[in-house]
Parts: sequence; C-alpha cells; structure tokens
Amino acid sequence: MTRNHLFGQAGLARIGRHIRKAREAVGMSQNEAALAAGLSGRTYRDLEAGRTNPSLATMAAVVSALGLRLDDLVEAAKAEPTECDFTPADETAANETLLTRTLAEPRMHARIVRLDGEGDTTRVADAASFTFVLDGSVAVDLDGEAVTLRQGDTLHAQPLVTGEWRARAAQTRLLVVSALDNSAPRQEQR
Repeated sequence: MTRNHLFGQAGLARIGRHIRKAREAVGMSQNEAALAAGLSGRTYRDLEAGRTNPSLATMAAVVSALGLRLDDLVEAAKAEPTECDFTPADETAANETLLTRTLAEPRMHARIVRLDGEGDTTRVADAASFTFVLDGSVAVDLDGEAVTLRQGDTLHAQPLVTGEWRARAAQTRLLVVSALDNSAPRQEQR
C-alpha cells in the first residue's frame, strides 16, 4: 500500500535532517531530545531518519524541545531536492534499509538487506543488479545453478537471472544496487 505524504519521502527526510542538525546544535542526544519532546526514543529516531509521517502534535513537541519554529520544518521539507543522499549507519533498519531515499530522480536503487538467521530468504532484484556480500554467506540460484557467495564476493546479474537468496550463515548482510527505470512512475517508500 502506498501512502501519500504531504511532502513525500524526500520532504520527510529533509525534515529529519533539519531536526537532527537542530538537536546537534543544542548539544542534545537523540534520547535527550525524545525525552524533552515527550516521545519514545524509537519514535524520535524514526522522525530524524525520515521514516515516519509525524502528526502536528508530534511536530509541535519537537520544535518546542529544540527551540525551532514549525515554519522552519515546512521550509526544510519544501527545499530543493538534494543531489546526494546520506544514511548514517545508526539509521539502518533491522531487515532492509533503502539507501536512495531523498534523491529526486535516482538512477539506481541501493539498499542493505539483512538476513538474521541461517536459512532466511529474500529476492534481491528483478532488474539488473549488483550485489556485494558485506557479512556472512548466501546461496543464490543462478539460472538453475546453486552458487554460494561469501563475505567480499560480488555478483552482477542481468534482470530475472537470480532466484531466491538463502542465508548460509546467521547475520548475513548484502549491499544491493539495482537499475531503475526512471520512465515509470516511482512509488513512495513506506
């Protein structure tokens, strides 16, 4: 299900970056800012990471805690699209993290996929893709042939060549970069 946000995913990411800069300028940790705003630590971290569409009450609490104005956040959201995208390591999610979140027209889709348990499975991409094994080991079906990739191994595959990917070790992490067809409309990420 696609959610339509007032500012879209890129706007929410810009709001999050603006909040993070304001928090850092006043010398607060994320937990201190969350406490000052009356939010849970997770809710606050999701807000800074641009992973949530906050209510007006949440935004009012955050601007009050950080000495901002609500207009500052609206202007941040409406700012010109960025030409680069930055994802701090502490903002990576448990199973999958989209790394191209704020670019207006990305040419690739980059993400980190985590397979926590041996035997966990995923599909990497139906588009042309490049995969780098960051940690662990993964078995992949390549046109009917089983191949095992270990930490440091890479695979560059054409569309629909790979099938299911199965973790051969716990805590397997993959960096997956896939081609995008920018002629098709891009759906908002949840």
